[in-house]
Amino acid sequence: QMECIACTQCIDACNGVMARLGRAANLIAYRSLVELEGERPVRHLRPRVLVYGAMLLALALLFGAMLQQRLPMDLHVARNRTNVYTRSADGRLGNAFTLHIENRDRSDHSFHVRLSDEDDFELVAGMNPIHIPAISAADMQVFVMARDDELSSRDIDFVLEPLSDGGRRLVRRARFMTPTGGSNAE
Repeated sequence: QMECIACTQCIDACNGVMARLGRAANLIAYRSLVELEGERPVRHLRPRVLVYGAMLLALALLFGAMLQQRLPMDLHVARNRTNVYTRSADGRLGNAFTLHIENRDRSDHSFHVRLSDEDDFELVAGMNPIHIPAISAADMQVFVMARDDELSSRDIDFVLEPLSDGGRRLVRRARFMTPTGGSNAE
């Protein structure tokens, strides 16, 4: 019928009436023509059902493995765009960065931030390590000071490590900018 939206309420209603009359259920049902004509018995474990089941199981296992490897933290590094670089009182070059640290775990954690190349650069932070409550984020203003005044612009790596789990760490790359042509910004 044109009005049918395949809600199957007629099947439920018919089965209820047939049960009260003491007759066999499933007068109305979803059946194939092969089943109605009795050409072969109904097979519930068809190859397609088994393949789809195996694919669903494989996807569920893959999802579980990826969820297990997910880090419970994230780090976004943003540069201070108003002053590309600054010169400190002792003459060293510095860049200002804002670190956005996310704690995606259901428990509070303290995170330590460091630079992977501590021979050429020094990280100056107001609070390090930083405590972040469960499922929240915090911004951290830091300066990266070059130990060598003749250093050229290059990539630096920020390393985020939780204090409670020393094995996991997250590395994000940023660019340390220096003046070109010998001009200084104060």
